[in-house]
Amino acid sequence: MNTDPSDLIRNAKFFSELSEPACGKLARLSHRKTVPKRDILFMEGAKGDAVYLLVSGSIQLVKTSMDGKETVIKTVKEGELFAEVILFEKPRYPVTAIARTEAEVIELPRAGFLKLLDEPEFRNDFMAMLMAKQRYLAERIQQLTTTAKKTSSPPTCPKKTSPRLSVPRPKPSAACCRSSKNAAALNGQGNQFMSFHLSGMYFN
Repeated sequence: MNTDPSDLIRNAKFFSELSEPACGKLARLSHRKTVPKRDILFMEGAKGDAVYLLVSGSIQLVKTSMDGKETVIKTVKEGELFAEVILFEKPRYPVTAIARTEAEVIELPRAGFLKLLDEPEFRNDFMAMLMAKQRYLAERIQQLTTTAKKTSSPPTCPKKTSPRLSVPRPKPSAACCRSSKNAAALNGQGNQFMSFHLSGMYFN
């Protein structure tokens, strides 16, 4: 198993986009620590002094309710960073970290991490990493939103057609009937055309 802190940090998913020199700087301020089984690494509400990277073993993050009931929020995987919330968002740990097996972690002191951010080169590298992660998350959210819209689209209903109204054809007057008969008598071949033309009077 690789035990070089610089490699472990560089291979961690959170720091995957960070440059090799920046990972080396983080490694130089880090400390390795062994946590015995069932020991508490940090308590909920305690001041956040460090961020941790799990090298081996199993650690659970637990939240305690007002009535004392414990809920497992997450089981940390090997190579995963945890407690990073204390870097920028909250000064205290929002959960308790308990070792479910003997675990080895890399401890990154918050004070040293923030001091590195005062260095322009490290800060630019770190911000570029965060921006890359933000773009990835934005793209994933867009993909999930598009997929959700497609799967939740209502079924297409058949178009309703309005019933056709039947307009009663008015009876021709006696005078028009006589006109039609007279026209037909004048020319036997034009009988159908003249009857159609005269009957069209009733729809204009």
